[in-house]
Amino acid sequence: MNCRETMLHPCLRKLKEISTRHWIRIILRSRAVLMIALLERANIYQRNQDRPVHRTSQLPL
Repeated sequence: MNCRETMLHPCLRKLKEISTRHWIRIILRSRAVLMIALLERANIYQRNQDRPVHRTSQLPL
């Protein structure tokens, strides 16, 4: 049991390192996607707020 643990330990540590990096990358990517989505939604909302009624025909949809 002890021998197997010592054999697996560096491997497990490496796996843990890789997985934490992987998760950090996933979290950062998902945060970036969320930020982009929120910015786009805010832009659309602002555009809808700013748009006067008589100018709707000029703006492309």
